[in-house]
Parts: sequence; structure tokens; C-alpha cells
Amino acid sequence: MCEHNFDLFITVDKKLQYQQNLKDLPIIICVLCAYDNRRETLQKLIPKLFDRIAKGNLEKVIEISE
Repeated sequence: MCEHNFDLFITVDKKLQYQQNLKDLPIIICVLCAYDNRRETLQKLIPKLFDRIAKGNLEKVIEISE
């Protein structure tokens, strides 16, 4: 993943940051937090994700929730 110049990894795995050592990865992890993982539900979080990215100064792990 990192060798292909990705800057952001989007997941719904809320425990990823506790299961993996993320501090050495050169990417930002974005966790979409919703009550289910259906496309219709997650799609509502995308504008919030874009707004957060536009603000800049992103932490290593960011959470986007409803």
C-alpha cells in the first residue's frame, strides 16, 4: 500500500489502531464510525471526511462519525 504513494487509508475497523503499530506508517488512517457498515450509511460520512481533509493538519488516526 505505501509503495504506491497512498496518503490516506480509510477503514471501518475501529480497533485497527490498537491491533497494529501505525506510528511507523507514512499514511493517515481514517476510521469511519457508524452504526452499521452499509454503503448508504457510510456514504453519509464522506462529506465529513472531505471537510476534515480540507482543514488539514491531520493526526495519524482520525475518526469520522455521525
